[in-house]
Amino acid sequence: MESIRNKIAQDLHDDVGATLSSILLYSNAGLHKHSNTIREMKNTLQKINQIARQMIDDMSDIVWAIQPMQDSMERIMYRMQYYALPLAHSRNIQLKLNFTEEIKQLNLDMTKRKSIYLIFKEAFTNSLKYAQASCIEIQFYLRDGHLHLIIQDNGTGFNREEVQKGNGLTNMQSRAAECGGMLEITSAQHKGTQVHLQIPM
Repeated sequence: MESIRNKIAQDLHDDVGATLSSILLYSNAGLHKHSNTIREMKNTLQKINQIARQMIDDMSDIVWAIQPMQDSMERIMYRMQYYALPLAHSRNIQLKLNFTEEIKQLNLDMTKRKSIYLIFKEAFTNSLKYAQASCIEIQFYLRDGHLHLIIQDNGTGFNREEVQKGNGLTNMQSRAAECGGMLEITSAQHKGTQVHLQIPM
């Protein structure tokens, strides 16, 4: 219980605290800069709007992750579909979700559940933004005592060396390690990208 409480406190500090600090900085800049034009004020308000929306999403993820009723893989897959389907549809991207029936019966602790969902969300969002893909496939299966999650797109791919310093890839690796898992990202230009997460059960 102490470990869980510490983790929740860290998430609130890192996600919500940082976001509120950004809103405070932008609002202070708007209030105290007397030379602001209407365009500058509008840009500042748009940034505050975007940051606030992101905080709402982050809070939703934190609350969802700590609710005991969300322990089952079936609930995780439902949340993935709820997040991904409208976004894929809006960009005319085919979304495939494949899993074995035994997967739906699994129950996961809070750390694993949160890591799986946030790694999926990061990988899926990257595919939407950068891959120019027409299809994204999400697979779940059990093998050798590990839960496997694969997010595969058929997009343009990327050169790993050119994006090595990006926060997104670093965050995914950290989340995998946090729950004792391994994350492998393979990509090649014009051959798509695959994110493969393995978590011990």
